[in-house]
Amino acid sequence: MGICPQHDILFDDLTAREHIRLYAGIKGVSKQDIPGLVDERLKIVRLHAVADVRAGTYSGGMKRRLSLVISTIGDPKVIFMDEPTTGMDPVNRRCVWSFIERFKRGRVIILTTHSMEEADVLGDEVGVMSNGRLRAINNAIALKTKFGAGYSVSIVTNVEDSEHVQNIVRDIVPNAVLGDYSAGALLYQFLPTSVSVVPKLVKWLEENPEGLVKSWGIGQTTLEEVFLKLIRESNALFSKRDEEEARMRLKVYKKINGLQYLGINKVS
Repeated sequence: MGICPQHDILFDDLTAREHIRLYAGIKGVSKQDIPGLVDERLKIVRLHAVADVRAGTYSGGMKRRLSLVISTIGDPKVIFMDEPTTGMDPVNRRCVWSFIERFKRGRVIILTTHSMEEADVLGDEVGVMSNGRLRAINNAIALKTKFGAGYSVSIVTNVEDSEHVQNIVRDIVPNAVLGDYSAGALLYQFLPTSVSVVPKLVKWLEENPEGLVKSWGIGQTTLEEVFLKLIRESNALFSKRDEEEARMRLKVYKKINGLQYLGINKVS
């Protein structure tokens, strides 16, 4: 089993090369295979140029990449990765994603992350947790289909033309939901039942007969939107439970205080 913890557990005075040699020895990797393993893994995560530099001088992102490599030493069949790309720039994050995507074949990798993009890219199965409970688990497409709002269409127009554009969209797709509006930027959500009329809206956007549309875009519900919906539902559920529990505690408190009051009265 391999583990990439949330907080890097490294030896400041050891280099990246020495770290991998140490853990490879502990995991029973043969001595003749260790040099090649060190070079291969460090190149993949873009640390080969600093292989002989002490880890204590590394940036946060570099330490995360070294921790990730260490978790894969010894060919483990199960690996736990806790927010492996924290502190990384987009280039190195993509590099790590490619490494995980390639390395996960024939293995089980349990990865926790706050990045919905990361979950979408890497997860064969995606689970959403809230308040310590698993709210949903499935592949990303199934989650988007079940909990998503169908499609989203963004339209950018002049502020003075926005009301006219809204009327046109409403005529084409009567049940379109305006999810967000800001300075001429309109974001519509379309339920799966409206899919059949979306092409008609797209045609109008492409033709732009009155020149009202500056730009537009269309996309499927994102995993982030699914996550936010589940969290909102979860928080609403917990708010209701908290309210009920508070009322129960208040009743018990009143009952206890009432008994104490009666007791005092009896004593007096």
